[in-house]
Amino acid sequence: MKYPKLVRPQDCTTPVTVTLFAEGLTEDGAPARASSMSLYCHRLSSSKRTYDRRHAEVTLTAVLYFCADFCPDFPEIPEGEVVLDGARRRIVSGKKARDPDGTVNYSRLEVA
Repeated sequence: MKYPKLVRPQDCTTPVTVTLFAEGLTEDGAPARASSMSLYCHRLSSSKRTYDRRHAEVTLTAVLYFCADFCPDFPEIPEGEVVLDGARRRIVSGKKARDPDGTVNYSRLEVA
């Protein structure tokens, strides 16, 4: 059975550069870069206060939706950052919404 796409490709018009970090650090102590890609997304601007893993307050500035799985090599979306409208923002959380057959319908990033 083919499931309908909840985020359509024609709705993804905002250019964004996504950089994902691998676990571990480089020799300089910086996060190890796993991959970097230029994509298009559907952006919802928001302002929401939430807490991260260290219980520090974070203000979310946008939620980005992608029409497919943009990082199929990772079972979950790792830490990283995005460049959106010339501003570098940190990925607070990522989600891969899966269909009942296990395929990824869309991906979602919350950035601060």
